[in-house]
Amino acid sequence: MFRLELVTPFKYGYFGFMRAFWRSVANVPCNLEDIAECTPMSGHDVLASYNIPDQTIWTDVWSLVALSLFFRLLGFIALHFSVRHK
Repeated sequence: MFRLELVTPFKYGYFGFMRAFWRSVANVPCNLEDIAECTPMSGHDVLASYNIPDQTIWTDVWSLVALSLFFRLLGFIALHFSVRHK
């Protein structure tokens, strides 16, 4: 079954941004008024709670580059066949 999330650039951009930001956060501060809902977390815990796999940011960068090249090639092929058949 085809999964649309594999060909959307938004996934790789979002995951890359989240990894770049949350990996540098050592501790997420808690509000002392809401002790019942306060769980001390690190940046890695935040990434795990969003189900973002522990990969490098470069995986997302190269995925975005590959998707860009794929869509350009797909557009070129479509344009080529469109012009050729006229």
